[in-house]
Amino acid sequence: MTASAWHDMLRIWNLTTVQRDARAIRFLTGFALLLLVALPIMGGISLYQDHTLPVLALLRVLLAIGGLWLAIAWVWLFVPSAVVMNSAANARLLPRQRRRLVQMAIGGWLLITTAFTVASGKWPIFALVGSYVLGFALMRAGNIRAVTLTVLPGFWPALSRHLLPEPLVQAISSGPGLLLATAAFSAAAAWALARLYPAAGDRHLETRGERVRRMERMASSGWGAAQESEGFLTTPGLKVYRAILRRDSRAPRADAMLMHAFGPTGHWSAWITTIVLLVVTSLVAWLFVAWRNDASTHEFVKGFSWGGLGGLAFMIAFSTAHMRQQLDRTRGEQALLLLTPLAGDRALLNRRLGTMMLRGALLQWIVLTAVVLWISTLFGGTDVVLREFALCCLGGQVAMACLFGDFAHAPRIGVVRAVLLGVLALVELGVAGGLGWLSGALLPHTWYWLIAISLVVGALQLRHGWSTLVTAPVAFPAGRLG
Repeated sequence: MTASAWHDMLRIWNLTTVQRDARAIRFLTGFALLLLVALPIMGGISLYQDHTLPVLALLRVLLAIGGLWLAIAWVWLFVPSAVVMNSAANARLLPRQRRRLVQMAIGGWLLITTAFTVASGKWPIFALVGSYVLGFALMRAGNIRAVTLTVLPGFWPALSRHLLPEPLVQAISSGPGLLLATAAFSAAAAWALARLYPAAGDRHLETRGERVRRMERMASSGWGAAQESEGFLTTPGLKVYRAILRRDSRAPRADAMLMHAFGPTGHWSAWITTIVLLVVTSLVAWLFVAWRNDASTHEFVKGFSWGGLGGLAFMIAFSTAHMRQQLDRTRGEQALLLLTPLAGDRALLNRRLGTMMLRGALLQWIVLTAVVLWISTLFGGTDVVLREFALCCLGGQVAMACLFGDFAHAPRIGVVRAVLLGVLALVELGVAGGLGWLSGALLPHTWYWLIAISLVVGALQLRHGWSTLVTAPVAFPAGRLG
């Protein structure tokens, strides 16, 4: 590649990442440096315990940190910015730009996927890792259907053991088959990424506007948000919400009507469809396991108890995100509500709003935790139930920390705060592990300590958030002072 090509790519990278959000790049760099500090600590612990320095393992961790940094910057900043840059005007002014954008998109995907694969030391996971990275990139570029690529890899163990023909699985797992599958998947990924940057003609202009609008909605609402149409909320959740709305409208109370200003996707009933799907799916899976009752099925269930159930507990950390998202998206409804007597005394609005939000958040946490523990009981023993309850407590702490704030100035959760909450959760997990090790039993004492730490820290965060909310200006309309 020529020097001019590298110069073009450097300019495009600066425009799409550093100049677009310099604070995010600085924070990512600081976060990466914080992770790098853990390398000598890990090396020192290994040297103290085993009297050896795991150089190869430390290099893999270093590579994983670099891949994580690039993945966040590439998916979150570069991909959507590059899609916007690929306009008809830019195509005429900078004839080489589209080619460079395609090269950087494909090259970024290949670097990230290779880095994570090499860091794991298992080349067969290349396609699975690549599917996750590609799916998140396409979703960030406005393609909602790409969520399939982030779901299918989790079903590969079940597909390979129970549904796909064994000769096909063996052929794919062999050396030549694995090489061929990697090449085929890489070609498919390159084709999908190249389609994000079509030649900027009339046909491109017809589709570009809707893609940009989807990206803007995703940036303001998050990947997990319900769409403006009834979309993800589905009919059962809407029926429950409408029944609650009719009940509250017949005997209007100021506190209940405040929550209706958020719309149906900001209400706790928005989780009904997800909860029903989890219960039905887990019950079907349990019946399937009981029917098969063989060694491979039990091995898959054991793996699911670590990965799948951990993901369900992780979901609880985002259980209050829809409230803050809707708080930012329904400013017009909030302003109209303030014009009616149903808003009540403005001096008490923040306190009433906080009470109702807390009530809904606690209800969601209790129900979701109960579902996770029920699934844990189906697929694991008491050790699995204890672990999942500890992770649910940690996820609930993160969710409650995101609940309150000064809504008049900042209704949304910033990226920096969200990442800091994630870092704090990791620190708490590490502290619980250290205390469990010091108490003489790493497991299950780690989970006992994690339950206690998350409940205490969560209570302190909730108290601080409540104090911020009740002393802040009137919350409605949100963001008017920001």
